[in-house]
Amino acid sequence: MDRFSSRRLDNIKRNQEVLQELGAVAQAEAIHRSSHPVKAANGAEDARAAKRRRVEKPRAPAAPTRTSARIASAPVRPSYDEDDSAAGAVAGTKTQRAKAPRKGGTPAAGAHDEDRQSPGPQGSELLADIDALRASWSSWTPSAPPPSRDETGVLHFASHPDFTPNKTPAEVLREGAFGGSYFRPLYSKKLRTTVSGDHAELPADWTAGLDAGRYLAAREYDADANKFKVACGQSM
Repeated sequence: MDRFSSRRLDNIKRNQEVLQELGAVAQAEAIHRSSHPVKAANGAEDARAAKRRRVEKPRAPAAPTRTSARIASAPVRPSYDEDDSAAGAVAGTKTQRAKAPRKGGTPAAGAHDEDRQSPGPQGSELLADIDALRASWSSWTPSAPPPSRDETGVLHFASHPDFTPNKTPAEVLREGAFGGSYFRPLYSKKLRTTVSGDHAELPADWTAGLDAGRYLAAREYDADANKFKVACGQSM
């Protein structure tokens, strides 16, 4: 166990040094600073907020979670869209806000969409950071030797002896991982932009002859693209 912990700490240290050399840490910090502007402290507002928290009424008890056997046994289609999963949790709050606009103003249609797409007050700086970040995703050269494969199909890595998968990334992609939707375009709330086309950064031999629209960047999960013709039971 001590030997495993020692190797794990060595790998963490080595990965951190690689990130520092690539400048990824500095870029991530710059993006974090530009997307989280520092707000001036206001003692009076902090005091009022603390008072409101102290007198806040207890929440109502949660609704019972028991369901019928028919509903419980019904298959649930997995969702791979973080926006869809978050929408249900905040639907009630957004409805109340729409019905009760602030004094002296009217809510604009599609305000949520505009907020998602707007680059914000520091948009030009953020976009410059994003361009640099995109370039860093593929601006590295592999230094470790490729893994070896034994007669049972298990892969062995010299730097990670405890990591023993039986599938290569190329094999996983060609067997329809995540219904062909793993590299689909996704909107990043952190970067405030849609990330797409990143499968083009993969080694060419991994995707040679592969239909990218079906096996890499499908907009919807396609169980038929999966080797076993089933939907994955977990999300990304």
